[in-house]
Amino acid sequence: MPLDSQDFELLKSIRKALRDGDEITANMMRQMMEANNKSSAQTAAAFNRVAAAMETLTEEIRGLRRDIAPDLEKKKLSPPAPPPQH
Repeated sequence: MPLDSQDFELLKSIRKALRDGDEITANMMRQMMEANNKSSAQTAAAFNRVAAAMETLTEEIRGLRRDIAPDLEKKKLSPPAPPPQH
């Protein structure tokens, strides 16, 4: 069956729709990638903030341990108190 002018017009419109669809798909993919990259950057920044906070807390705990270490050593060296007499 030979193609006539209507068939050619239909093919042209199909090709145009495909091209337009490809452009829309490409734009949507680009936007999704940009959003993903932004989200990944935000996640990384949040992780870094949590890691820094944990490091600060670790240093605070180490400092507190150093502060109370002499008291703990004194308790270790002193003999246990005798049980109360009834």
